[in-house]
Amino acid sequence: MSIEILTSPSTVPRLLTTHGADRASLRAPSRTASLAARGELSSRTLQTTFAIVLGVLATEPRFKALARESAYMKVLSKFRSLAPFAAHDVSRPITGVLAMGSLSNVFRSPFLDGRPPVLGLHSVGDSCCHTNPLFAWGLCLGVDHGFELGRVIHEHAEDLESQGLAFASLTEAETEQCYEAVAEEDRDRTLTWKGKQPPGRWLGRGFAGFVRQCAAPAVVVDPEVARAVLRRANLLDRPRELEERDDIIRRVAELEDKVPRPPPGAFPTREEILELIESSNKGSPG
Repeated sequence: MSIEILTSPSTVPRLLTTHGADRASLRAPSRTASLAARGELSSRTLQTTFAIVLGVLATEPRFKALARESAYMKVLSKFRSLAPFAAHDVSRPITGVLAMGSLSNVFRSPFLDGRPPVLGLHSVGDSCCHTNPLFAWGLCLGVDHGFELGRVIHEHAEDLESQGLAFASLTEAETEQCYEAVAEEDRDRTLTWKGKQPPGRWLGRGFAGFVRQCAAPAVVVDPEVARAVLRRANLLDRPRELEERDDIIRRVAELEDKVPRPPPGAFPTREEILELIESSNKGSPG
């Protein structure tokens, strides 16, 4: 059984819920805010509960201080598009700051020498493919795998080897694509945060950089691009399908000069974040 592992950046999420009276006036941010090519903040909203997640370079130990609420909230307040989500009259926290470190992207092949290694044992979701939780793809894979496994067991109730072979044939391609897409994104983002933009044939970037820096921002100005990018982000399409959509790639290139850019001061630089952390350290007890 082959196992592939790639270390991910650390993530620092916090869950909040909106106050009902203010929910209608709360406008979602138009795009992911980038930390001057050194970090990333995103918001995922589900009805009244949402998470604000800060992704940071795992090799910078000073970012560990973001696990403290005072440092986290001070940094968050400097993001113009996201700070309103955490305003006292709009939402309230329902968790503390939930730092996640030592993250790895892991893919475990379902076969050993072409056969299931343990008959009757089926790996689903994170047990066969664990990816950066920033993408939240583990839940999607778990649901997909659960439905496929139920169907396979029903069709091959007495034949455990056929179960394993059929289940792998239905799930391995999507699962491996998820691993490859997130592993590429984490490699690309980590190099970008270090000031080394990986080159490629998609507007001078690798495909992961193209999706993050070009296609995702174009979501706000073109419905066809939005549909394709969001279907990939929510695993309604397999990750590699967008790479094969020449029409969407051309459209993103056409829109490159029309996508609104964040105004100056829309988010703090890496150095400003570290200064905010340092000032928070001075004000914290112990």
